[in-house]
Amino acid sequence: MRQRESPLHKLVESVLQYHTLELEPVKRRVTRKQSAFNFLGSKNHVSMGDFYELVTAGFYGGKVRKYIQTEAQNGDDRTSQLDVITTNGFGELELVHESKACCSGQRCNLWDYQVYSYCDIQRRYPDAKIWFDIYRHELHKIKSFKGTEDELFNALTNKTAFLVSLPLSLVDALNRNSAGNQEIVYRYEGGATHNVSALRSNILNKFLTNPEEVITQMGLNLGDYEIQRKISSSNFCIEGIQVKQFPIVLIDDKYHQEWVERFLDEKPLTPEEIKDLDEDLVTLDTNDEIPF
Repeated sequence: MRQRESPLHKLVESVLQYHTLELEPVKRRVTRKQSAFNFLGSKNHVSMGDFYELVTAGFYGGKVRKYIQTEAQNGDDRTSQLDVITTNGFGELELVHESKACCSGQRCNLWDYQVYSYCDIQRRYPDAKIWFDIYRHELHKIKSFKGTEDELFNALTNKTAFLVSLPLSLVDALNRNSAGNQEIVYRYEGGATHNVSALRSNILNKFLTNPEEVITQMGLNLGDYEIQRKISSSNFCIEGIQVKQFPIVLIDDKYHQEWVERFLDEKPLTPEEIKDLDEDLVTLDTNDEIPF
């Protein structure tokens, strides 16, 4: 009996005609051995993060899981672990990628501590470009997945539906506007110390099908962004397993340096402004499958 197509599969099929240009990966063969991080003993949801960090490093280049000094919200210095980074010949940050995985039908959680850390990195390294790479997949109930990490990686090579890469300028705008436009993103209470701007599931899907509409709906100038529609390489492997092709939407600042200059002139959100964002907090569902 033929398996019934999922709504997400139909959604992806509807846009494939616009994604004909293949993304040329920096590395076509990626293994865990190419990372200095020890993946042994990871829980399933962490292993999923491992997989997508390796995909990101393969697509865009860079090193997986490196540490740099940043500033916490209270002003104290902190050491932040970055998913994928690229440095220049002087050891200065050039590209930074935060990889996130989001199952079909789920919101994408933009944790305050992540957003504020990356904003601090942008202030400390104004020449760097920072992206949030959000992978939509169809591997449900990740925490109850029965199998090894190799088997999980194998499943994800076929279950990844699409990728949306958002520049920090858009992520920062989503976080700052979360109280004012809850049709796009809304605030959640994420625990004792960290709250969340939750990107709605249908909006993440719309970033695939009509990113221009989302940017306009956010009240931003569409002319400030460059949008590319691509498809992942037909010859890209993780741990020797070919990754099934999926559509990619790459959004970039058309005038990145101008945005950075405006960003540096803005003051970080104060505790009072953060409190204003959190006036209508609801409790975060503790049964969420993927807390990253």
